[in-house]
Amino acid sequence: MKVLLVKMSSFGDLIHTLPAVTDAVRAVPGLKLHWVVEENLAQIPTWHYGVEKIHPAAFRRWKKTPLHTLFGDEWRAFREQLAKEEYDVIVDAQGLMKSAWVTRIARGKTRWGFDVHTAREKLAAMAYDHTVKAEYYIIPRLRRLMAAALGYPLDEKGCDYGIANRHFPGDDRPRQPYVVFAHGTTWPNKLWPLRHWVDLARRVNEGGYMVCLPWGNVAERERASHIARECDRAEVLPEMSLDGMAAVIQSAYGLVGVDTGFTHLAAALEVPSVGVFGPTVPPLPGERDNKQRYLVADFQCAPCFKRQCAYDGPTEVIPACYGALTPQRVWDALREELDANE
Repeated sequence: MKVLLVKMSSFGDLIHTLPAVTDAVRAVPGLKLHWVVEENLAQIPTWHYGVEKIHPAAFRRWKKTPLHTLFGDEWRAFREQLAKEEYDVIVDAQGLMKSAWVTRIARGKTRWGFDVHTAREKLAAMAYDHTVKAEYYIIPRLRRLMAAALGYPLDEKGCDYGIANRHFPGDDRPRQPYVVFAHGTTWPNKLWPLRHWVDLARRVNEGGYMVCLPWGNVAERERASHIARECDRAEVLPEMSLDGMAAVIQSAYGLVGVDTGFTHLAAALEVPSVGVFGPTVPPLPGERDNKQRYLVADFQCAPCFKRQCAYDGPTEVIPACYGALTPQRVWDALREELDANE
């Protein structure tokens, strides 16, 4: 069976898709799986042993110059590349109009996606021959869609991302025991307060670990530098490729992060970690996933799934839902995970 998976972004969502790929490879002998993904994230699908071919797309870049794109060589080459293949099944795991469009321009016998009540953009559901009603949590949602599209029974007991034993070239420097802080995210409402990160860094140092601080833009680099200045042992990492960051996380003793790609990558790599969730929910129900502990805000308007906090009542921190997710609580949870995996 030859399958085209359309899941273009974001970093975390691509990580969440990997268990569905593992399910499919195990359930369908001889499966040939191709993946359409945004060009800047194209490295991620290559990590999984079950992905045969990548079709990089550049929709984020193309939308900045739509007329040039429409009549340009790059867009034509992308369409021609898809047209060379004929698929038994095309699965849109994104649920957007742009991903639905990809399912229509690709050649396939049948197209699957989320139904009108589940797709992120409802009109996308009209592009599919068959639709699936999604689960609340993203990983079960993607696994169920893939199982329905490829026609195999889904065993929901385990969750294998398929990359935990992969070797990542990149960061081979000798290191002392360290904990990675995945402090950056594109949503302002997901950001854990800076003072909490400083407090946690000091606790991590007292526990015998150095802190490693990645960054992806100027604001994140400034936040990382501030945290590093306020504790005894911390390193602001240099700018790295996805392979390089995967190597850093894989070698870490642990990780703490908000709802962001590196936090989910830690779970995929089975690194002891703590995910801090305020306005959003974890990718799986329950408290744990592959050595990752989920701490979820218990607040009157959480989860709100909003980019900016709209709470206007009294609060000591912003976002307000992080009030009970204190550095002490996070450190206690991380220390339990570290002790359990010694």
